[in-house]
Amino acid sequence: MKLNFGDTHTRLVFALTGIACAAIVPSWMNFDIISMDGAFQYIPSAELFLDGRFKEALMRPQLPLYPMLMALVAWITGLDLELAGRALSVLCFVLSAPAMFLLARLVTGSTNAAIVSVVFLISNPQLLVSSVDCLKESLFICLILWGNYLVMKWAESGDSRKKAFFLVGSVLIVLACAVRTIAVFFIVTWLLLWVFHKKQGFLFRLLLLLLPVVLAVSMVVIFSGSPFFERKGFAIFTLLSVLPGPRGILEGIPLAIMLFLKIGGPLVMCFAFAGFFLSEKTRYLQHALIVLGLFFILFVMMGRWTSDRYVLSPVIWLYPLAANAVVLSWGSSHKIAKFAAVLAVASGILAWLHAASIPPDPARVARKHAGQWILDQLGPGQRVYTNRPRIGYYARAIPVDLGKYSKHDPAAAACIALDIKTDQGERMLQQLNDRGRKPDMKFDGIHLYIEQRP
Repeated sequence: MKLNFGDTHTRLVFALTGIACAAIVPSWMNFDIISMDGAFQYIPSAELFLDGRFKEALMRPQLPLYPMLMALVAWITGLDLELAGRALSVLCFVLSAPAMFLLARLVTGSTNAAIVSVVFLISNPQLLVSSVDCLKESLFICLILWGNYLVMKWAESGDSRKKAFFLVGSVLIVLACAVRTIAVFFIVTWLLLWVFHKKQGFLFRLLLLLLPVVLAVSMVVIFSGSPFFERKGFAIFTLLSVLPGPRGILEGIPLAIMLFLKIGGPLVMCFAFAGFFLSEKTRYLQHALIVLGLFFILFVMMGRWTSDRYVLSPVIWLYPLAANAVVLSWGSSHKIAKFAAVLAVASGILAWLHAASIPPDPARVARKHAGQWILDQLGPGQRVYTNRPRIGYYARAIPVDLGKYSKHDPAAAACIALDIKTDQGERMLQQLNDRGRKPDMKFDGIHLYIEQRP
């Protein structure tokens, strides 16, 4: 689609991008505290990039692209790394909306289905929450949508002169692998479609595909103890080499199904699965089916170790299918189908309203305020005994597990930051009360005790 402001679809792209901007505002305003991953994985890596210590940053377990971009945003704007990471996530959330519209319109041929796809995308509660935090989910989704859209546009055009779409799209998907290695499933799917797209040369293409797969599996088996495979993300290859037993598989199947329904929404996912039967057989339909199968196998193998955030990409990849099924149901003569289609769209809007109306958690905000108070009182770099590590993050301190505290060595840390709403916190509070200690400051259920001042 050419960028023509007089074109209806171009105006729609900009309108939906603006709606995505508006949709993320309530979640941004209601943000309370940084995630554990953001505080103790991405920000430390981004600090190394910002300090020019690239080798150390690249050697950390985390995949490098998101923290590197965080550092770049902080360097350009002067924002602190937490705010830079959050701004980056919001930007990627907003940019995902036009990608979803263009992709859905390309693969369904329906503008209405493309609009419904965007509604499903920007109302996904898990994506909304992740996109205002220092988390890489929206960057990953943005790269996956734009990358696959460009590759799909090249494949659907049948014009070999448009290789730029293929090259740029491929680069974006490869970059997504530097955010989450599960992006490799999208690459594998494209390769499978390439292998089976015609009979001529089939065995040769299959051999070309199998050689790197066999090599990768052999490396996992031979070098399973290597630090490389212990990096966050690459450990997935070790997991793939360890199959669960029959009982684990039987337990994993319903868990995987429930995860899809939970993250995508039950009714929306039902329409997505119906879309496999209602939609025409297209390259996207084949791609979506293979991607779904690969992720489903992975989640069955992972079982209860599967994070909700891992499920976002396959769920969102199915949204054009779901939206197309919704539009087809609305156009049918069956009243029940029409009603279900309305409910599906309404469920997305209601999911957004619910996510937008969740206020900041006072208990979580208290941890942030407690950390900031410690920083103001003691300065950075202090050792703090706490059962809430993110207090230590906001204090710019060295958090020490509360269980290691000893009354015989009170000078070992400058402060005790105690969440008394936990069992461990209650026991520690009783010990301090027995010793006659009074908190120097309280924030909701957080009690702060200054042990020594610098």
